[in-house]
Amino acid sequence: MGVVYNAGRGLVIAGIVALVVSAVNYSLDIMPVSNAVSGYSYLFLLSGVITIAVSTKVDFLGSKEDERDQNSEKVTKSDAPGNDRKREEAAGDAKGSGRN
Repeated sequence: MGVVYNAGRGLVIAGIVALVVSAVNYSLDIMPVSNAVSGYSYLFLLSGVITIAVSTKVDFLGSKEDERDQNSEKVTKSDAPGNDRKREEAAGDAKGSGRN
């Protein structure tokens, strides 16, 4: 997701800010500015949502993420580093539970 996703988020935030500015101008009876800013707000929100939707469906980074997913599937829980030490500690706790 990365850069394109974050750009979409920025567009959505800009759309929300423009919508608030438009509402403030409307409450102050500045209609031409309110109408213009509300149009920009719509465009920012629309383009931001489309950008986020596209970035979640299309892999812009190539197959790097796919390779990481495949490598992570090769390591199982029993093969993960540190599990041997955990088993030894658990066995030591069971043996040493009678000691004070």
